[in-house]
Amino acid sequence: MFCPLLRLPDLATASAVSCGLVTGYLWYVSVHHAVHHWHPAHSGYLYSVKRGHAMHHADEAYNFGVTSRFWDRVFGSMRRLRQVP
Repeated sequence: MFCPLLRLPDLATASAVSCGLVTGYLWYVSVHHAVHHWHPAHSGYLYSVKRGHAMHHADEAYNFGVTSRFWDRVFGSMRRLRQVP
């Protein structure tokens, strides 16, 4: 992953971009693991992400975002979360 980034202006920039990409990927992997294996309280960030991801598994045409719904809004693939009774 790092070698193509060496085309950037200097080693410091390539290193910073690599660190940012790795950090972002680790965040994604951590949240995805938590969504599948933890049972969060019925409110907050992790709970809403878990519900959206569960809806994705029910209908894989919607809610692709695991850590954020931003790109689902941009591409029109977001299905709103239903209220829990």
